[in-house]
Amino acid sequence: MGGQDGYQSNLLSNDTQSDSTVLGFRVHLTEKAEIAMDLAYTNSKQGFVPFDMHAPSYEETHASMSFDFSQSHLYSKMDVNSFDVSAKLNYKLTDNSWLNFFYRLADYDDTVAFFQDSSGTYQVLGGFMGWNF
Repeated sequence: MGGQDGYQSNLLSNDTQSDSTVLGFRVHLTEKAEIAMDLAYTNSKQGFVPFDMHAPSYEETHASMSFDFSQSHLYSKMDVNSFDVSAKLNYKLTDNSWLNFFYRLADYDDTVAFFQDSSGTYQVLGGFMGWNF
C-alpha cells in the first residue's frame, strides 16, 4: 500500500492461538448422594506479526514523525493461562429437600501485563440447603 510523501507500509496481520480443555464428571454414590467435578484449562496467545514501516524519505522530511516501529508489534501482545476447578457434593435429605456443598478454585495468569497485572487466584467454599414445595 502506498501513500503521499513516499510513505509505504505492509498490511498488519495478527497471529492468534487459543486452546481449551474441559472435563467434567458426575458420580451417584448412593440414591441420596452424588459428587461432581468440573475442570477447565485455557491457554491463549495473541500478537501482531512483526511489520516494517520503513520510509526514510518521509522521516527525513518530517523529523517530528521519526519513530522506530521495529518493536510496535509487541505493544498488543497477549499471553494468558487460566485454570478452573469446581467440586460439588449433593445430598438428598427427603424427596423435596437437599444439601449442597461446593468448592471452586480459579487461577488466572496474565504473563504479559501492559497496564495492570490481572493475575490472581480466586477460591470459594460454600454450601446451601434447598427444598421444593
